[in-house]
Amino acid sequence: MLSEIIIQKIKKEGPLTAAFGAMIGRQLEQMWDFMGRGAFTIVEYGAGTGLLCHDILDYLISVSRGATGAATFIITYQGLKIP
Repeated sequence: MLSEIIIQKIKKEGPLTAAFGAMIGRQLEQMWDFMGRGAFTIVEYGAGTGLLCHDILDYLISVSRGATGAATFIITYQGLKIP
């Protein structure tokens, strides 16, 4: 399955690029605008190193300061594998 190949590639080669974080940041900014620019929460499951969160926030800070003030960012990471 293609999605599994992509997941394995990411696990093997490391985090996604900053451009991907900016793309997600742009989409979040558009959704925030569509929702009336109120408070909102972003949850990143399995954050690992936190680079995606960092790249998203970099984008939002550089382009839309209002969004960063309205956002609550929650990152989670489960380092243990439970059988």
